[in-house]
Amino acid sequence: MQGEHFPNTPRGEARKVPGEGYWAYYPATLPRSLAYTDEFVRLLDDATGALNRLAGVGRLLPNPNLLIAPYVRLEAVLSSRIEGTQSDVTDLLRFEAGDTESVAELHDDVEEVRNYITALSYGIERLTSGFPLSLRLLCEIHERLMSGVRGSHATPGEFRRSANWIGDRHPPTRPSCHLLSPRCGPRLMTSKRSSTSARYHFSFSSLSPTTSSRSFTPFLDGNGRVGRLMIPLIIIEREVLPQPLLYLSVYFERNRTPLLRPAPPDKPHR
Repeated sequence: MQGEHFPNTPRGEARKVPGEGYWAYYPATLPRSLAYTDEFVRLLDDATGALNRLAGVGRLLPNPNLLIAPYVRLEAVLSSRIEGTQSDVTDLLRFEAGDTESVAELHDDVEEVRNYITALSYGIERLTSGFPLSLRLLCEIHERLMSGVRGSHATPGEFRRSANWIGDRHPPTRPSCHLLSPRCGPRLMTSKRSSTSARYHFSFSSLSPTTSSRSFTPFLDGNGRVGRLMIPLIIIEREVLPQPLLYLSVYFERNRTPLLRPAPPDKPHR
C-alpha cells in the first residue's frame, strides 16, 4: 500500500505507522456536535416528517407483511449486489419457488441473498421479542448471513483477530483484535444510544481496538451487509417505525463512490 494513493478526506487519512514501516488508515473521530444551520434544520425536519408519515401508513396497513416482503427481498438483492453478486429479484423468487434449475449459474449468489433475508428476519424477531441490539446479536446475525456461502470460512459469528491488510506481506500480529469486544463494544453501544443510525453505521464500519489505533472492520467478511442490516434494526429498536419499512441499499447503490485507484503514470514526452 502506498499512502499517497489514498488522499486524506474529512472521513480519515492514511498515515505511516511510527516504527512499523507500513501505512495504516485512521478514521476521523466522529463529531460530537453538529452545526444546526437553517438548511440542516430544514432537511432534518423534512426527513422526520417523511418518517412519521411512513410510520402512520405502516400502522394503518391491515397486513403490512404484504408490503414488507417485496421490499425485504429488494433490499437483500441490492445490499448483496454492492458486494458483487449478480442475481436479481426474479432469480430470488424463482429460487424460493423451487425452480433451482433456472438459477443454477447464479446459485451461490442467490444463496447469499437468501441468507441476507434470513439474517434480517432473525434480527427483527429478536428485537421484537425484547432482545437488545448488542454485540451478541450482531454476531448471531453475521453467523446466519455467512453460513454456507462465500466467506463461510471466515469465522462466521466471530469478531476478527487480525488486521485488515493490503499487500503481499502480512502485518505484525499486533494490535490484536481480541481487544475488539471489551474495548470497542462500549464505544459501539454508546454510539448506538446517542447517535443517529447513520453515525452508528459509521462507527460499526470503522471500529478499532483503541481510539488512537488503526481501523478494523469487525468481521473478516460480510461487514458491509451487516452494517446495512443494522439500519432497519436500529429504526425498529428505537420504535421510529412499527415495521421494517425503510431500506437504504437502493440509495447506496445509486450513489456509490467509485473506488479510488492510483493515478496512471505520466506518459514520457517524445
